[in-house]
Amino acid sequence: MHLIFGDKLVDDDAWEIIHRSPCQADPDRFKIIATVNRPLGEVLPIIFLSQLNAKITRRPESVSYTSQRHNFLIGHDGSVAITFIKDDDELGALKSKAIQTINNAIVYGLTHHESLDDLVEKKKALSPLVLYESFKTLEKLDCGECGEESCFAFAAKLYNGERDTHDCLHVNTAIVERKLRPITF
Repeated sequence: MHLIFGDKLVDDDAWEIIHRSPCQADPDRFKIIATVNRPLGEVLPIIFLSQLNAKITRRPESVSYTSQRHNFLIGHDGSVAITFIKDDDELGALKSKAIQTINNAIVYGLTHHESLDDLVEKKKALSPLVLYESFKTLEKLDCGECGEESCFAFAAKLYNGERDTHDCLHVNTAIVERKLRPITF
């Protein structure tokens, strides 16, 4: 990937930590703010569409999402914030994950030229209620086999990233995952 797209990608050397402080949720952990060597505004919609439970904002232009208990915030100006970091080894892994996500979005943007506006608007409109509506055709509605009291409770946890589509044996995982994450790398 690096050979083909070269200077368009973010590399490890471009990452500079500009702030490190204790995490508010757990003082034994820390959070960082870093910058990369380029603005990221054009890839924010792609990152938004590729990450579960992502949110996109216009002012300031940024995308936030949670992955494995870590909050990520990626700004249009190339800023990256990550929370709930245990130690420097975990920071290294999270840095790699963030750079990989950014680079995958850059490559996607360079190789796919269709407008993403409709997908962005559909994902913005997504809610637990919208997910629940797609469950209403299930043969076993509110069966509890997933461990939740209702399909709506499952949809809410799925929307928030606390459950996985595979936790329900009756839902069409492909359809629901396309709603949650319309772009995959």
